[in-house]
Amino acid sequence: MAGKGIGAGAAAPVRSRPWTRFLLPTYVFVVMAYTLVPIAVMVLYTFNKAPNQRLTFAWQGFTTEWYGKLFEVADLTQALVHSLEVATISSIIVKPAWRDFMTGSFPGIRIEAVGSGCAMAAPVPWCR
Repeated sequence: MAGKGIGAGAAAPVRSRPWTRFLLPTYVFVVMAYTLVPIAVMVLYTFNKAPNQRLTFAWQGFTTEWYGKLFEVADLTQALVHSLEVATISSIIVKPAWRDFMTGSFPGIRIEAVGSGCAMAAPVPWCR
């Protein structure tokens, strides 16, 4: 029975499912909209003219008054400074490690795993 195994002869026909080509783009769109629409609404409402310094969801008019008062709240300014410090320090620490990882000199990860894309997402043992 030589020649009757897998790979011998013509390839099996591939079933066409045209609806599945819309599944991933639709899912990505829904997830991104779910993530980004609230942020866009928050940014839009930063231009709302609120009466008596209160939060209101009814549109009262356009203003940039809040951006003039951006750094008047000391606690929020301090939080911004701390966030920028953490971002800077983590960036300084990660860049050399990422360079070593990409060149293959990172301990425990071989360069072949980087080429597969698996280790770039998560350097786990089964990617090696």
